Amino acid sequence: HNPFKITNEDDMKLAHLNGYATPLHELDPNVPLPISNLVSKLIAKEPEERYQSTRGLLNDLRSMQTEMVTTGVISTDFPLGVKDDYLGQIKLPDQIYGRQSELQILSDACKSVQAGDSKAIFIKGSSGTGKSFLAKKTFTQVVEKGWYFISGKHDALQMDRPYSAILLMLNMWCGKLCDESNSKTQSLRQFIKTTLGHRAKLLTDSIPNLQPLMGSESFAPETDIMPEKHVLSNTLCDLFIILSSTKTPVFFMLDDIQWADKESLNLISKIIQTQLKYFLFVSTYRDDETHDSPLMTTLS
Repeated sequence: HNPFKITNEDDMKLAHLNGYATPLHELDPNVPLPISNLVSKLIAKEPEERYQSTRGLLNDLRSMQTEMVTTGVISTDFPLGVKDDYLGQIKLPDQIYGRQSELQILSDACKSVQAGDSKAIFIKGSSGTGKSFLAKKTFTQVVEKGWYFISGKHDALQMDRPYSAILLMLNMWCGKLCDESNSKTQSLRQFIKTTLGHRAKLLTDSIPNLQPLMGSESFAPETDIMPEKHVLSNTLCDLFIILSSTKTPVFFMLDDIQWADKESLNLISKIIQTQLKYFLFVSTYRDDETHDSPLMTTLS
């Protein structure tokens, strides 16, 4: 049984990491509740909620077997993991504490985007304070609603390469759309033709997954176009408009934009002002490393 109603490979991986499977007794009423609870405990997302040792699991299975043999049933309130189930070492819980207000803001943004709106959220903080984890934790609320999760990050060593992180993310987005139905890709192909035209050829080398969406039809220009900065920026912005037209909500998460190049920051500003549909832009940055970054000018 597939625990998640998801077909896209990348989203399936994310769901297995962060999603929650339907309990077995809800899928099949013949499965005893204690067995269903035991399986749910085995696949719990939070490590501290799982069995901490094979010893604890075996003790529960043997106790259930004893109850079944002696009484014919297993009590519905069978306590799990209470007998000799310990790891033998100290492990800190993987939880978010004291950020309920931020989680609520992100949750509210997801609801608005699910209804077709566009939202942009910037999360600041020092390195290691859980900025990325906070955003990814929010995505678990919508992963089973068919959202696309597109993630990337800027690198301090790539600041001389305009759009480097965004191009990789756009390629990931196009790859997800290539897995969609023919009717959706046909609609996108027509939109690309009418909106980008020959400018699409400016992007196919950097975004190879765009080519399958374009199909075999030639988009070659009648005359060569020099990929000037404003032409490329406008073309990328138009591509965002095209890809978001599918009405599938997108969680676009870009980390470490304190290292973003100026061209990427200008594009981000343009995208936010464009007000795309079904689009949630979430970005993180280290506010203690922005003294030499053009980020603050962009944010202001």
